[in-house]
Amino acid sequence: MERTIGISGEAAKAELYGEIREQDEPRIVTANVEFDRVLGGGLVPGSVVLLGGEPGIGKSTLLLQISETLAARGLSVLYVSGEESPRQIKLRGDRLGVSGKGLYLLAETCLEKIQQEIERIRPGCIVLDSVQTVYSSRVESAPGTVSQVKEVARSFYIMRKPMTCRLCSLDTSPKRELWRVPRRWSTLLTSFFILKVIVIRATSWCGR
Repeated sequence: MERTIGISGEAAKAELYGEIREQDEPRIVTANVEFDRVLGGGLVPGSVVLLGGEPGIGKSTLLLQISETLAARGLSVLYVSGEESPRQIKLRGDRLGVSGKGLYLLAETCLEKIQQEIERIRPGCIVLDSVQTVYSSRVESAPGTVSQVKEVARSFYIMRKPMTCRLCSLDTSPKRELWRVPRRWSTLLTSFFILKVIVIRATSWCGR
């Protein structure tokens, strides 16, 4: 008999409106003041946060720093990279002062293999850097295409829900079609941020 699965990855059950209790979600503070501020006080368990920005703007560095902070607070973190090897990540982490306790590194681009590691480690937080480098064998298209990104995003949404926090990055260069993807699966996201660099030019003026 076929089993119906809800968006949470589990069988959905109806609840009476009057029996649903209101409660404030506990937040996980990342110690990055600005990041916590825009999140409303920190990460909410079960949330999905997408960090966008042009290549080289610092998405990977920020995600690694946040991963270090969460791991130091006792939350096991799986950091998945589709662009760098564990050694490259560690070299960058050493420069940032990352201790790495409770932080797992995985260099993989196949979604199904990533899911296997998630089930094996059962982390409290999953970091995916970045979405467009991961592909699913269920989709017949190249990694980085809109259809692949949408499938990875959907699968990422239901991974280890409801208590696992999920952070991921995406290149949002206007020259690429991928910058439109977040709008298409915005219902899966808790938060979507775009990092930008503001250039301030100082002009000297001498008057008489």
